[in-house]
Amino acid sequence: MGFKLLFVLILPLFSLVDSWDISLVLEREALYAVGGEAFRVQPELSVWNKKKTNHYTNLEGKIVATLRHPTIVERLGIISNGICRTDESGVSLMLDRGTAKFLDLCINRSNERYTIIFELFDEFGIRIGSTEQSNVNVHIGNPYQIGVIRAPKVVIGGKVWPVNPVVAVQDRGQNTIDSINHGNISVYLAHPSNGGRLSFNGTYEEIAGIIDQLTNQRTMIWSNGTAQFEGLSIDVAQERYQLNFSTTIPLDGPSFCLSDPIHVQAGEPEGLVEVEGPHMSSVHGGKTFAHQPVLHLVDAGGNIAIKDNTSLVKISLYDNPSNASLFPTDKTIAKADAGVARFRNLFINAYGNRYRFIYEFFSLADDGTYIRMNTSTTGKSINSIYINIFHIIATHIYIVHR
Repeated sequence: MGFKLLFVLILPLFSLVDSWDISLVLEREALYAVGGEAFRVQPELSVWNKKKTNHYTNLEGKIVATLRHPTIVERLGIISNGICRTDESGVSLMLDRGTAKFLDLCINRSNERYTIIFELFDEFGIRIGSTEQSNVNVHIGNPYQIGVIRAPKVVIGGKVWPVNPVVAVQDRGQNTIDSINHGNISVYLAHPSNGGRLSFNGTYEEIAGIIDQLTNQRTMIWSNGTAQFEGLSIDVAQERYQLNFSTTIPLDGPSFCLSDPIHVQAGEPEGLVEVEGPHMSSVHGGKTFAHQPVLHLVDAGGNIAIKDNTSLVKISLYDNPSNASLFPTDKTIAKADAGVARFRNLFINAYGNRYRFIYEFFSLADDGTYIRMNTSTTGKSINSIYINIFHIIATHIYIVHR
């Protein structure tokens, strides 16, 4: 009973709205649209009766303008501080004596066959009329700025990015101007705070952030309005890196742009770095080293592979001047713990000059077996004298490939 009564009450209201003698008239169409710029001719609408004999100058309400396209999603915007800013709810304008004269309406994305829909709402928010303008075409404008149209979000330290950054010459609406085939575009890291370096095809160079100090290795020529940078990588793991792009071509707007933040994560271990060992203090033959060997398992960028808790590192004597042995023999293999391998209780049973270790790296395969990787490193040399005290005599790490 209640539902039937509600239906009876609502039905006359809809009938009343449909029967109102109101017509929303598009007095002037929006014309000459360029991407990201205000229409050169802005639309004007007014409210009349259906026979257009009475202009409703006392009607209170607003007109809401929205956009429709048969194949893409794009929104109508309004120019604010030189930028075409859009809102999913459209652009609204209050009636002034029965008329609405829009100012600074704009569309960013160039395309054809847009339709602008104008809807009339009274002071109570009830839709009481509508009209539309079809076949609105938006053309590409003049070169105004450069912008990043593609860039990676997350990458691995020291590894070439699977997604190549692409930069484009754009109009105010961020449409690519494909007629540009001259001028240079350069890239460098924007204010790296941790010593991170940008690599080009595996070659690291210090990045000063000054355009005239950039080498040809990180500079390209525009091709059809775009430039694609290949072979890029960053070594040090950190969040929120940004790439700074700059061009030499004259533009009405900014000649540089920043990428969205790029997060560099530590990858799988690809190398070993000895960070502590018996060379760091005096050592007595036959006695446990005061500084036991500690190694970092590092990725291609030199970052500790903090997710590695399975790899093994084996230690053995590489240079053995006295034909000594390394004890205890059951302590010569260390398992990675968050990318760090620590040896314990090791000692050499005889004195000698220039002992040196070699560390070998074994990775856990999918079938549960360990595979020796083609990565090993020799430790820093250690020396002894006849009173069995070992001293540092070298500070370089030597890489041995087998």
